[in-house]
Formats: sequence, structure tokens, C-alpha cells
Amino acid sequence: MAFGPASRLGVALFEDTDPIDLWPGHSNEEVETVIISVYKQVLGNAYVMESERLAVPESQLKRGEH
Repeated sequence: MAFGPASRLGVALFEDTDPIDLWPGHSNEEVETVIISVYKQVLGNAYVMESERLAVPESQLKRGEH
């Protein structure tokens, strides 16, 4: 089912963006890249204040509990 032009859905910014994968054996830098990408794409905010960060899920991902 087609939803319509991406620009109408507000996802045009991400339609040409390559997906980011997190594979076993990932580095700390790769985890940080994924976390920043989630805040940017899913939550629509490239910069998140410390009080707005999702501390528990971030910590779980960093420990490999994903």
C-alpha cells in the first residue's frame, strides 16, 4: 500500500539515507552513531538535552542487551 509522496509524510529527509546496521562485535563509536541516528530520525531531533535522553535503553544497547 502506497502512502503517497515522502515529502507529504515528512520523511523526505530520510528517503535517500542509507540504513545504519549494528552488527555483533560493534565498536563504541558505532553504538553512538546508532543512538544519534535514532534521536535524529525516529524522534525528529538531532540534538537531545541530557534530561531528554533515554538513559536505560541507551545503557542496555551499549551493554549488548538488545
